[in-house]
Amino acid sequence: MDKKEKILFVDDNESLLSALQYSFESDEFEVLTARSGDNALSILAKIQDCHVIVADYRMPVMDGITFFTHIKKDWPTVIRILMSGHKDADVVVPSIRSGVVDKYFSKPVDHYALHDSIKKLSQIKSAKELPPQKIY
Repeated sequence: MDKKEKILFVDDNESLLSALQYSFESDEFEVLTARSGDNALSILAKIQDCHVIVADYRMPVMDGITFFTHIKKDWPTVIRILMSGHKDADVVVPSIRSGVVDKYFSKPVDHYALHDSIKKLSQIKSAKELPPQKIY
């Protein structure tokens, strides 16, 4: 069996974290959760490998974009998905354009759509990591 891809969900809403963990834990994914950006950074420092991080924008102490700015610097290959229950287009759009965030979802998050986006972003990431193919 292939190694499970790690997904880290970061949100201060414990009920949402539980629902996401229930929806995504499978043979395909190992799900990790954190209640804050600081907690997530501590987890990442220990495990060192994570495929996808899905984080809320509005969290105490460190917002999602600040958190993803740290992630992009220290773990640039991680897929970064931001979610928010508020209309935050004035901050979200620039963060996507600058490459800090790969994808945005508004809450409530459709778990099926999130799963599909993770699969598509993973395929794109995998294609970028392939060495150039020789043409015969």
